[in-house]
Amino acid sequence: MSGKESLYKAFHALMKEKPFPLISISEIVKKANINRNTFYYHFKDIFGFVKAFLEDEITNALKEKMKRNQFNEAFLIWVDYCENHLELMKNLLDHSETRMILEKILHDDIRLDVVKVLHDYESFLHLNLPEKFIIFFSHNIVEEYMAVPKEMVYDDVDGNLLKKVFYLYADAIPDKMINVSKIDFSN
Repeated sequence: MSGKESLYKAFHALMKEKPFPLISISEIVKKANINRNTFYYHFKDIFGFVKAFLEDEITNALKEKMKRNQFNEAFLIWVDYCENHLELMKNLLDHSETRMILEKILHDDIRLDVVKVLHDYESFLHLNLPEKFIIFFSHNIVEEYMAVPKEMVYDDVDGNLLKKVFYLYADAIPDKMINVSKIDFSN
């Protein structure tokens, strides 16, 4: 296991034990049984570490699916991850700094992949979608992703229900694109 992986594993374990603000870099490296310099070799600070952790743990897998227009598969991965790591997600959501990091990752990375998918739909279906609509729609998809951990953690919503609802939503995307392309947005 690499130093980075050891740090991730230690952080994950610590997030189950205590709130994020109480976790220090010293604790992470001690639990990972590695040198503190290894941490700083990979990361500038704790927030850079959390960002890398979330990207490596979650968003890289989602992005690969989205790049292939596999919205449903990406969503299944996301719901399963949240379901299997509820304590971690609760800890991330309960603290503004880590929640903002998660939201920023979803908006910066996932949203851009959604925009690409919408452009692919546009060319595949021979449509001309207004750029404002694509931006708005991509933000809505990201909000659906951000709602998953919130609903599972705070509202005790079953992951299978979220999956079924998203399947209905994703299956309707091509039809929505065709309908939107017929709307005059110039007014």
